[in-house]
Amino acid sequence: METATALDASVVVPEEERALPSRRETYAELVRRLSHQSVVKHFDAYADIDWDAAECQIDPADPRWELGVDDALGATSWYRAQPPEVRARICFQLIGPFMKSTLHLDSMP
Repeated sequence: METATALDASVVVPEEERALPSRRETYAELVRRLSHQSVVKHFDAYADIDWDAAECQIDPADPRWELGVDDALGATSWYRAQPPEVRARICFQLIGPFMKSTLHLDSMP
């Protein structure tokens, strides 16, 4: 059984995350609360993320791009014989077409 932990007095829990009141809210109250949250809580990728930061930079030679042995190409001896930077770049080059085809499939009616 999980026990509750008390929050520090300086922690402010947003209204929408607080425990719901014991009574059910009316439809009008629900609409008012959700409408308010749609304006207050939002995510703007261009404003909220520093795309020029070092951690957001893309390095085609990053070893995290490499294919695993569970992938058909990644399991080949030819691929495994390549230097790590080349393996990473190969996978990096494969991702673009995958993303493009996914975009086309997602935009189909």
